[in-house]
Order: sequence, then C-alpha cells, then structure tokens
Amino acid sequence: MIAAFVIYHLLDLTTGAANTPQYQELHAYENLVYSFQRVPVSIFYIIAMLLLGAHLYHGIWSMFQTLGLSHPRYTPVIKRAAAAVAVLITAGFISIPISVMTGFVGGNL
Repeated sequence: MIAAFVIYHLLDLTTGAANTPQYQELHAYENLVYSFQRVPVSIFYIIAMLLLGAHLYHGIWSMFQTLGLSHPRYTPVIKRAAAAVAVLITAGFISIPISVMTGFVGGNL
C-alpha cells in the first residue's frame, strides 16, 4: 500500500501524469489544491495516511522492543507514546485534504 501511494504521489504531484490538465510545473500549492479537490484522490490519501499511522504505531513501539526496552513497566508507556505520535502525524497529514475539500485552503483557485 505504501509503495502504491508513493508511486501515485510521484505521478500526481511531481510529474503531473495523474493530475492533468491542471498540473502546472513548479506550482506545488496549486497542484496540491487541484489534486485534493478531487474526492477520490482525497479519500485514497486519507486511507493511505490511516494505514501509515497504524504502521507508525506498530513500528515505534516495536523499535523499542527490538532495542531491548521491553518490560511490563515500560511497554504500556511506550505504546501510549507511540500511539500519540502516530495520531499526531496522521492527523496532521489528513488535515491537508480535509482543508482543501472544505474550502479552508485553496478556496480562491
């Protein structure tokens, strides 16, 4: 899923192959707005970010376990911290397409 997202992201926002005819080279803001105004693109992005958040949560606390910091006293704290980081990152990335779809960002384009 992450590989599919990366490929689409490059085709959409870097080369413009998936964002034609609105794609404008070197106009990152306009390209982002045009892309996220398309509901299927925004939904795909939001789903990809939710999956990334789950991946981050698991990866963060697993990293500490791999480093030998697995202990009944510390593991719950590490898991809560991993969840908080994953939620913050996911919410930050999801706020972008939501802001565009609601008109908060790019409403004048």
